[in-house]
Amino acid sequence: PRTLLAHRIADAAFAQILDLGTFHADLHPGNILVLPGNKIGLLDFGIVGTLNPELISQTFRMYSALVAQDANTVTKVLLAVGVPSAEADEEGLKRDVEHIIAQWSNSDLSTARVTTVLQSLLESAVNNRITIPAGFMLLGKALVTVEGTCLALDPAFNFVEYSQPKIAKVLREHKQPAAL
Repeated sequence: PRTLLAHRIADAAFAQILDLGTFHADLHPGNILVLPGNKIGLLDFGIVGTLNPELISQTFRMYSALVAQDANTVTKVLLAVGVPSAEADEEGLKRDVEHIIAQWSNSDLSTARVTTVLQSLLESAVNNRITIPAGFMLLGKALVTVEGTCLALDPAFNFVEYSQPKIAKVLREHKQPAAL
């Protein structure tokens, strides 16, 4: 049942993010009830994120670029969703993104957490004086928390493998075959 619960939690997060654009941004074990029949109930909606259709589209683009380890596209997405300040260092961001993705690709991909990479990328954008919308930042936090919760339930849970068919389905439904 622990693996099933991990899948249910991930499914709930993906449905909220991908289908609704509004999501619980703090799905740690204390905010999840296990109900009869291995169903889950969510508690404490104190941190909720929202994504408009453009941010949802950019989320797909970012995810696809991360899985493909395409630093150029990741940089473009961060610049497209973000608002560079007058002092923004876009070249610094590009170098950081290349470094973060290279580090990730050189690690053991069976244990490397894509959500941690996403969080590092968002922090790099902020450090390079690019303001990231709150919804996108909360998305990073939400995914890190969901992945951690799923791993606590099932140490073999692989976020990238589990999410790929779900994201591919949504991309097909939104007629974005290039991102597949």
